[in-house]
Amino acid sequence: MKRIATTIMCLTLSLLIAGVAQADDKAKKAGEKKAAAKKGDAKKGDAKKGKKGQRAKKTRSIADRLPAEVKESLSAEQKEKIAALDKEFGPQMMALNKERLELYKATNANVSADLKAKLADARKKKDRKAAVEAQKAINASLSAEDKKKSQDLQAKQRELGKKSQEALASILTADQKSKIKKGRKGGQKKDGAKKPKKDGAKKPAAKKEAK
Repeated sequence: MKRIATTIMCLTLSLLIAGVAQADDKAKKAGEKKAAAKKGDAKKGDAKKGKKGQRAKKTRSIADRLPAEVKESLSAEQKEKIAALDKEFGPQMMALNKERLELYKATNANVSADLKAKLADARKKKDRKAAVEAQKAINASLSAEDKKKSQDLQAKQRELGKKSQEALASILTADQKSKIKKGRKGGQKKDGAKKPKKDGAKKPAAKKEAK
């Protein structure tokens, strides 16, 4: 009987130990799965960031900025010449944009928190008028040296833009240039169109004719 009791006790202990080991193994596997899932999410996040960074660095070509009907009408020779313009003016414009961004970061550090908050609030509410006023206030708070740097960079960008437009105009046909002008005028009319005023005044009721 003692042997039987001892045997039963040993079996019971073996089962308990096996159960604990199995539970530990399951917990370990679950932990490994969670760790693998976290790594996968981190990789996806990095990939997304990388794609965003690539999109930010990529700039639209001159041909892509043209109206669809003009772009479709470009000859092989015109496309080749426009691609050459991208190589000539693209890096210069990117360099100026980078310079302006660096200047903005440097000057923005000296802008008061109140003005920054006003601009952020206006943008959040999509209040264009308030955003323009807030930006004007920020510009007015800049030092004379920073204002001059900003103005000089803007002048350089305008000059470079003018040169690229003139070079593009020499490549396009008269009909293509006419289509671009029509597109611009159409856009201006659409943006500048005034909404009809609602006539809130009630029309006087018609007088009943005396019988």
